[in-house]
Amino acid sequence: VVVLPRSARQLMLLPLDTMFGRLMAWAAIDQGATTWLTPPRTPPQESLGRVKPHFVAGVPSHFERIRDLVLTEREGTVGSAGRMTLGLAAPFLDPDSRFRGRRFLGRMDKRLARRFFRTRVRHLLGGRIQTLVSGGGGMDPKVTRLFEFAGFPIVEGYGSNESVGAAVTNRPEDIRSGSVGRALGDVELRLSPGGEVLLRGEGMFAGYLRPPASPAEEPSGFGIDPARDDDGWFHTRDLGMLED
Repeated sequence: VVVLPRSARQLMLLPLDTMFGRLMAWAAIDQGATTWLTPPRTPPQESLGRVKPHFVAGVPSHFERIRDLVLTEREGTVGSAGRMTLGLAAPFLDPDSRFRGRRFLGRMDKRLARRFFRTRVRHLLGGRIQTLVSGGGGMDPKVTRLFEFAGFPIVEGYGSNESVGAAVTNRPEDIRSGSVGRALGDVELRLSPGGEVLLRGEGMFAGYLRPPASPAEEPSGFGIDPARDDDGWFHTRDLGMLED
């Protein structure tokens, strides 16, 4: 879905004890890119400025913090230029902005605001950013709108440990905001009559380890509770909606 050239740097905001984090680390190794890890509770701006990544993977809370950084008027040495950029962009980022009463020249103002705002966001993300990927939960529309306006739309996906990470994802060239995109090439997807998301494919988890019925049993007493139904579908227990 996302190609990381050998010269690319991935900033990993995810812990490696999550399937999402492991998946992104394996992807970089497979493609020969470099992954930079961050210590727990490290402010994003410290890592972004030091690593200057091409690619950032995180969960919604990470991008919420980056959004707060972008919208902080006194960040670093931005000063009046930063306030002007935020003032130009505010009506396009938030309909409830305190700038909503201002009148703009329409299309020209939007292009100008987007150009300045893109420069600001790119600078705060380290100057080389190309792709942002998020999973693990739904994104706040205000956060999505900010990165879209800056020209760096967030690639959102959906999956679980049982699907070995992402099973459904947007593509960088085809992003529908508010959705998690389309099923990956080796994944089948459908909804049950009740709206539950069902997944099927070779990568789906086989089953859950069932402990012995009693402490006296030998280790051989462990069994497997299947994770799929008789037709091979994994029941995610999540509700979903399909469009198109």
